[in-house]
Amino acid sequence: MTEKDYDILVMALDELLDEVGEDESHALIGMLDIIGDWIEGYDLEHRPMSVNG
Repeated sequence: MTEKDYDILVMALDELLDEVGEDESHALIGMLDIIGDWIEGYDLEHRPMSVNG
């Protein structure tokens, strides 16, 4: 996945969140979960969080 792909997924996720809201029975909730997983995977690989202790 490229940075551009990532940006597109984030925009799609934002739109889905606007549509779905908090309705966990919404027909698009599965798509929301999938896109969220893809974004999380990219973040873990390309944007690791540093832990300062």
